[in-house]
Amino acid sequence: MSILEAQEERQKSYEYWNQVLISHFIDGSLRGTKIYLSVDVELIKSFGSIGDFTKAVANKVVKEETVDLNNVKGTDQNGVPQGVAFLGLSVFAAYQMEEQEDITDKNYFKRLREVLGIPGEGRPRGMSGKDSEEQLWKKWNIWLLGQELQPSAEKGQGAQKYINYPISQCLLRQTDKDRLQKLFIEKQWKSIWDEQTLFTQIRCQKSVLTKYLQSLIEDGRRHEAIAEAFHDIYEQWQSDGYPVDLLNKDKQHNLSRNLFAGIYRTEDPFSSEIKYYLYPKQRRRNKLGELEIKYLNNREKLTEERPGWYIPLSEELKIQDLEKGLKYQITSTTQLEQLILPAKDFWIFIEDPDNPDSGVYASWKRPDLGMKFILLCKQEVVSDMESLKHERLLDWDGDPKPINDQSTWLEFSECLVISQAWDGVFIKNQELKDFLKPTVKLSIYFSGGLHVHKQTAWLEGYLPSVTIFGFSVVANLQIIDLDTNVIKLECNQKINQPELIESLKEGIYLVKATHGKEYVERIIRIISWKSLDMAKIETSDEYSSFYKLTQPIQ
Repeated sequence: MSILEAQEERQKSYEYWNQVLISHFIDGSLRGTKIYLSVDVELIKSFGSIGDFTKAVANKVVKEETVDLNNVKGTDQNGVPQGVAFLGLSVFAAYQMEEQEDITDKNYFKRLREVLGIPGEGRPRGMSGKDSEEQLWKKWNIWLLGQELQPSAEKGQGAQKYINYPISQCLLRQTDKDRLQKLFIEKQWKSIWDEQTLFTQIRCQKSVLTKYLQSLIEDGRRHEAIAEAFHDIYEQWQSDGYPVDLLNKDKQHNLSRNLFAGIYRTEDPFSSEIKYYLYPKQRRRNKLGELEIKYLNNREKLTEERPGWYIPLSEELKIQDLEKGLKYQITSTTQLEQLILPAKDFWIFIEDPDNPDSGVYASWKRPDLGMKFILLCKQEVVSDMESLKHERLLDWDGDPKPINDQSTWLEFSECLVISQAWDGVFIKNQELKDFLKPTVKLSIYFSGGLHVHKQTAWLEGYLPSVTIFGFSVVANLQIIDLDTNVIKLECNQKINQPELIESLKEGIYLVKATHGKEYVERIIRIISWKSLDMAKIETSDEYSSFYKLTQPIQ
């Protein structure tokens, strides 16, 4: 059997689709990323054929026109949930509903029956009670939390109780992608923008978009996922050479040849000297391994530092780099062409989520609600910052400081969003408003205790405090043991006030805060001293080797 024939045979197996879908959504995801199991025609075709996918799932779960989910319950020998390919198919069925169709259980199950090859109407036999697909969604959500990622699949109300799980995962339909491509063609946007800049440009054209796209733009809970989906379509349009006609959805499209970078910020604790470095970002859902770039007439390797990011480059950034942006040639692969630092009016830095006490800040992501951050901006952004402070939307510590004597760039320290009432406020820099406006109403923050490096884990007996950030007075707090599903703590906790967690033993716990319909969940691990291992960490020649406490890799 040839290699091609072996690959085609693999694509007919359920296990193949379960593996590639999980890898697609997980690889390169920064800790805390919200994951949407958004499985559409284009994604399926990137791994094989639609026929192979639907047949592989149907052969696994359908017996005599009855759905039997026992074969896909639980996890495999590596602890990976086995039901993801079936869940992906259920999302694909939701995508098949036509734009004019009402979102009802009747229409959804019609589409699900079609892709599974089951005649009849309504919910298929076998998908009810204890055999419901809901158990698979719960397993997927809990597994994501265990990977320090945020789930997004949610139960609905009434007749949509179960079908809301797959519908909540749908992002852009083909008609939405077509409308966005038309917008790019009409505006002839050929600039190289990052996700947030493009999102703001699209938001400014919101009035010409469909009502569904308008609702997505205003959906704060999906902001990061929608911004990324918009950017994927934009990069595809650019990579295909800015076509003036809609992209053929049956054609194999070119992947983006650009890799983007953020900024890594360090501050000397003695001299207070601040330095910025180019911080290359990995491409999500497309693992490329070690790369090499042509950097200042030398060649420098890009090596993974953490999920989602490569190690910062060695040379300090200059003011003109911030002003004009940077482009460096990628030399180690034909898949990518350039590493790009986009030219922006401002950058926002948060503390290292893996090591909050390190003093390192970087442009890892948007600051969570209640998270203090540093804002670096051009002089012309200062008036907008002052307007936001005057409107009591934003606060910071002290006066903004220029980063050096010759610079027109300034830093605002200890910035904090203090209100959710942003809709009636207008500033010149719309991107700044889009970036800072809260997208959620609750967040959970752990602080203090003995934290285990690079994990959301603390030592037994030295537990952290939990703070619920939000805009109400109190929120309900639950701590649930995921091994036993027993609620270990439930109470009403004051917002924005830390409370010490007490008496939790070694284990994995779900921490959930709820206020009205709003909720947020995080995982916390409690480990014992005997679970720790002393691991030697090799560093560059600039520093000596040192030891850090880490948990053994399972």
